[in-house]
Amino acid sequence: MPTLKLLTAPSHPDGSHQIGSPGGYEFWHFHADDPSQRLRLSIAFYDGFTSHPEYARRYTAYRRNPTRNAPPTPSQYPCLQANIFENEKSLASSTAYFPAGSFHAADGPSIALGSSRAIFRENEIALTISEAHQAIAAELTFEPIFALTAPIEKAFPTDKNGTADHFWIPARPLCNVHGQIRIGDRTILFTGLGQHNHYYGLAPYSTVAARWIRGCVLLPRAAELFQAADDRAIAIAAGESGIHSVDNPPFTAEWKPRMISRPSHPTTISVGDRLILRNPRIAASSPKQMQIVYDAYVEGEQATAWVEIDRG
Repeated sequence: MPTLKLLTAPSHPDGSHQIGSPGGYEFWHFHADDPSQRLRLSIAFYDGFTSHPEYARRYTAYRRNPTRNAPPTPSQYPCLQANIFENEKSLASSTAYFPAGSFHAADGPSIALGSSRAIFRENEIALTISEAHQAIAAELTFEPIFALTAPIEKAFPTDKNGTADHFWIPARPLCNVHGQIRIGDRTILFTGLGQHNHYYGLAPYSTVAARWIRGCVLLPRAAELFQAADDRAIAIAAGESGIHSVDNPPFTAEWKPRMISRPSHPTTISVGDRLILRNPRIAASSPKQMQIVYDAYVEGEQATAWVEIDRG
């Protein structure tokens, strides 16, 4: 019986792992905040969009009867997501699906979907969103505020044997971001802080957690990042002294029950004794994803946190 090649180790930190695992995924995520204009943006390039309803359906059928159903693979479901928020509310949103095999990355320092691309250079990332059928266009530059000797890679969550199917590369945890965004006829000059993360996995999130939470706090000279798969968590503090990670810190989330007009969401989140999030404001919500703004307290210092939740 032929076997599938599950992944390839790239030579470039942001190179593609060429995931071939059924139900697998890889995505490059960019987040930025312009506090002077109360603007935020979230952009992601997916090679394997696990929230695509057909991908999820085909993966379930394959797991149920693998001899009768061909396995779906990431390259069949490329996707580009772009979300712009103003005053903590959605200003523009786009989820664009592309034909199978449209994602281009290979082992080089760039990724592309259609005419949208990200080019990874040593001292900057040049990000361009430009699709004729999208309401959002952007030309942005992410410049790292502090140099990293080498990006770290974290397996999360791990099982009792220390193995995992999901991986996180906090490639550029804190950047100065500048450029412009176009929404219809409106052009907005953007200046603020941002970050870039790189994720990949060999199976859908739903195989290990009902909810997957990713959060960040961007400060002028430091960044706090965390992930949680249900009640398992990992935290990263990044600054001029480097990146420091804490595996399995105490994690609690108090969930507000679902209401007719409000989906269930955490009212407070605590990551160890270092980071506390309170006072949630839902910026956007869909059946599979949610974006929430919180007041954040990092060792007592107040800031703002951005949290994204994927539901299995």
